[in-house]
Formats: sequence, C-alpha cells, structure tokens
Amino acid sequence: MAGPQRRHPIRLENGMQVIEVASLIAIIALLAIGVKRFNERCQSKFGHMFFSKKAFFVTVAAVALFVAGNAWRVSAIKAHSDTLNAIMLMVVAGLVACGLVFLNVKQTDLFYGLVGSVLQLGAFSALALFSWPFLIVAVVLQLIVILSARPVYIVNR
Repeated sequence: MAGPQRRHPIRLENGMQVIEVASLIAIIALLAIGVKRFNERCQSKFGHMFFSKKAFFVTVAAVALFVAGNAWRVSAIKAHSDTLNAIMLMVVAGLVACGLVFLNVKQTDLFYGLVGSVLQLGAFSALALFSWPFLIVAVVLQLIVILSARPVYIVNR
C-alpha cells in the first residue's frame, strides 16, 4: 500500500498560467520602456514632458471629479432625484482632461500631442484610481506632522 501522494506546493494545475503571467509581465515592461522612450523623445524634441507630477495631479483631479460625479449620478438615480449636478461635475472633469490634451498639443505638435495625451491619460487614470488609498494616507500623515510640529526659537543671534 502506497502512502499519500506528495504534492508540490508551487505546482500549477495548468502550465499555461505561467506563460500568461510571464507574458503579462513582459508586456507591462515593454510598455513602460516605450512610454519612457516616448517621454524622453518629446523632452529632447519639444522640451515638453508628458509624464510629470503636474500632469499626474491634473489627471487625478479629473478622475476624482469624474468618479465623484458618477457616484452622485448613481445615487441620484436611485433616489429618483435630479442628476444635473452630477452630470455637470462629470462635464467639468471632461473639460479638465480636454485642457490637458490642448496643453499637450500646444506644446508639441498634433501627432505627438494626441498620442502622448492618450498614453498620459490612460496610464495616469489607472494609477490615480489605484493610488487613492495611499494618497489619502500620505495627506493624513502630512497633516499630523504639520500639526505636531513645535516652534523653534533662536536664542543667540
């Protein structure tokens, strides 16, 4: 009589999962390299960087307005009330995004501006949606540090 069969703890039931995960990692790495090269090319050719902190914060503002407007719209529909304010908030988010696209096209040319804006809005929107919890924690920690700071007195001048 044979003992219980030993199973390997890391063994996958389907060998295709390894290939899928490796392919996903390779695609993400290639996209990151491509975006970095595109950003460097635009910096050297036009003096404009698409992927900067300023652009990220503008995109975060647009995404926040859009998400808040959509949540407001859904709650207004459930309560059978007016959705106009929610739609206006979403329109403001769209205008902020259009302003970012206009700025990018103005500082580059039409092709680079549109391609860079699509890459920028796509990447930063996804990053903004996933980084909200971390951003909130960072703001709270900064507020705690600011409020707990003690004044510094200079004794000898």
